[in-house]
Amino acid sequence: MAPGKTLSDVPDAGAKAWLSKPLDKLQKTDADQMVADYVKLLEGKAAQGPATAGAQAATKAPTAQMKNPPETVPWYAVQLLVRAAHLGSRWASKELNRVCQNNQAAASNGAACKTPVASR
Repeated sequence: MAPGKTLSDVPDAGAKAWLSKPLDKLQKTDADQMVADYVKLLEGKAAQGPATAGAQAATKAPTAQMKNPPETVPWYAVQLLVRAAHLGSRWASKELNRVCQNNQAAASNGAACKTPVASR
């Protein structure tokens, strides 16, 4: 989590559901859905959160990086990127690098921008 933040600070139910799910329960197939929810959050929409088995069609990662200023990306959205990147999403890794290159965004996201991700 971001410095001084907890799950109770996450205003979006879908993002909170992702961040509440234990890391060992996430699968590689969850990465694309987390990325899709990240994009929704940046578009001002609600994240859907984890789907029940077979309830959601496969989601593809976006083809281009986001254009939102890094300092405007909510900390809980960055946490979705971290999880998706650790699950092997190259798009999430690139977007995480983009966000974390901004000093203000990096400072407000603490360890999320300091933790190395193998696919970055």
